[in-house]
Amino acid sequence: MLEAAGFAAESEVREDFKKADARWWREEIDGRMTQLLETKNYDGTLGKSECTEFTAEYGGLVRSGKAHRAWLISKGPISPDGRALVDNEPGLKAMTFAEFQRRLLGVDRYIQDLVAAYDAERIGEWYVRAVSGGLPSLGKRR
Repeated sequence: MLEAAGFAAESEVREDFKKADARWWREEIDGRMTQLLETKNYDGTLGKSECTEFTAEYGGLVRSGKAHRAWLISKGPISPDGRALVDNEPGLKAMTFAEFQRRLLGVDRYIQDLVAAYDAERIGEWYVRAVSGGLPSLGKRR
């Protein structure tokens, strides 16, 4: 998915003291943007303690310049306190896998574009609404 979105990616990499699930980068106008990814495959909600550990380890890597950003991706929901803890740290972001997919592939932006085109072209006016109980009466022709 990362490579399809235009990133050069590698999995299971060591960055200083931490083994990250993935590291990817993209060349930007002002140089290479490096990002790290930590994934959690929990059946339940990802708790604040796991988010605290992520913030301590990956926050240190971002602050030291080893990476520009680090994302925590959870299979399931993330506790509100844990998400707030991660998201409050500069360069860190917590999200579910579904949120990650939508952001990475730009699905939200694509859907917004479709809605805007639908409204601009007034597509809704082209369709005839279904009527239950058969066809509506057309009345007498003159």
